[in-house]
Amino acid sequence: MSRTKPPTDIDRLRKKIDHIDTQIAALLKERALLASQIILAKELSGTAITDLKRERAIVRRYLSTLKRPIKPKRVHALVKVVLELTPRYRN
Repeated sequence: MSRTKPPTDIDRLRKKIDHIDTQIAALLKERALLASQIILAKELSGTAITDLKRERAIVRRYLSTLKRPIKPKRVHALVKVVLELTPRYRN
């Protein structure tokens, strides 16, 4: 007869992480859809797709929010990936 072991702190923490990961995925999907709408509007109006000033502002906002424990170099890499998740971004 096998007994199930009680959940540990690790199990509880992993469940929290799983929940957060699900939220992150949903937010990334929503962000990509919104960004696609912006790209379409820019294409229709003849506006440049890439806005470096806006991208720098996004990086600054991420850096401000993620001061620690994430290093700035990793924050820059994260923002790059987030921006590249948008369909048709920098084809």
